Amino acid sequence: TQTELSVTTIDESNQPQEQRIDLTFIEDNVRWIIDFKLGLEVTNANANVAAQAHQTQLAGYAALFIKEGLPIKTAVFFLSLGKLIALN
Repeated sequence: TQTELSVTTIDESNQPQEQRIDLTFIEDNVRWIIDFKLGLEVTNANANVAAQAHQTQLAGYAALFIKEGLPIKTAVFFLSLGKLIALN
């Protein structure tokens, strides 16, 4: 388990880009990447839609681990609701 994992990559213009992953771990041979969001405006009724808004961000994080060869699951955890929404 790694919290607040900071990974630096080089973008297309040869500039360093820092990615900060809130939580990542391997369970049952699956890499999990979880992003924590405060989401005070998020309710149980709109949590799934709100989580989908972060799919691109989490896909970018997942790309950092693709060479591991493990299946990757991503999720958003809304702290204000205490609710985890899996995206894939």
